[in-house]
Amino acid sequence: MLTKRLLIRILPLLVLASVSFSLYAQQENSRFALRFFEHRGLTIPYRLFEPKIHSPNATFPLVLYLHGAGERGNDGSEIILKNGALDFANRQSQYPCYIVVPQCPKEMKWSPYQKELGTYRLSDTASIIQELIIALLDSIQTKYAVDTSRVYVAGISMGGFGTWELVMRHPSRFAAAVPICGGGDVTKVHRLKHLPIWVFHGSNDQVIKVQWSRSLVDSLKALGAPVRYTELPNVGHNAWTPAFATDELYAWLFSQKKP
Repeated sequence: MLTKRLLIRILPLLVLASVSFSLYAQQENSRFALRFFEHRGLTIPYRLFEPKIHSPNATFPLVLYLHGAGERGNDGSEIILKNGALDFANRQSQYPCYIVVPQCPKEMKWSPYQKELGTYRLSDTASIIQELIIALLDSIQTKYAVDTSRVYVAGISMGGFGTWELVMRHPSRFAAAVPICGGGDVTKVHRLKHLPIWVFHGSNDQVIKVQWSRSLVDSLKALGAPVRYTELPNVGHNAWTPAFATDELYAWLFSQKKP
C-alpha cells in the first residue's frame, strides 16, 4: 500500500519533468534559425544558433559543426542538430558561442573519400561544397559579432572527414578542430603541426575503421603537433555520444585561440 501511494505521488513529478525536458529541447531547437546560402549556383540550408548578447561590444567564438552522412538532405531538418550541435547549445551558460550547422546535399559529401580504400589523398582543388563552407563562414563573420581568433570546427563520420579536409586546406583559419570517427590525407599532416586537434574514435568502429584516426594522430605526434587522441574502448561508430559528453572537451576547445 505504501509503495502504491508513493508511486501515485511520484508519477506526476516524473511526467512534469519529462514534459519540462521536452519543452526545453524544443526551445533550444527553435533557437537554430533555418537559413539558406548560395555559392556558385549551389544553394544549401543551414542552421544558425546565436548566443544571447548582453553587451553591444561583445564578440563570441564560432563552432562550425559538420554532420554525418545519414543527415544529408535539402530541407534543413532539425535532424542535423541531433549528434553534436545541441550539445554546444546546451552549454551556452558556460560557453556562449555561435553554432553554424550546414546541411550537405544528399548527392554530395563534405569530403570525397572512399572509406573502403583505407587511404585518401587530398585533390589539388577543393570541391564546391568545401568552397561553400568557407564562403558561408566569411559571410557569417562579416554580419555577426564573431571572435575570429576563436573559430572552431567539429564533425562526425563524414563530417569528421570534412573536418580534416577543411583544416588541411585552411590551416590558419581555425583555432582548433575536433574530428570524430573520421579520416584524412596522412601525407598532408605537416600543414597542421601548429593546430590544436582533439581526435575521437571508437576502437570497435566497423563503419570507419579506427586506423584512419590512428595513422593521422601518429603522424602528427611525430611532428610534435599539439594533438590529443581519445580512443574509446568497446565503442562502435557512435563515438560522438561519449565524445560530446566529455566535459573536458569544452574547456579545452574554448580555451584555444589563434595568436
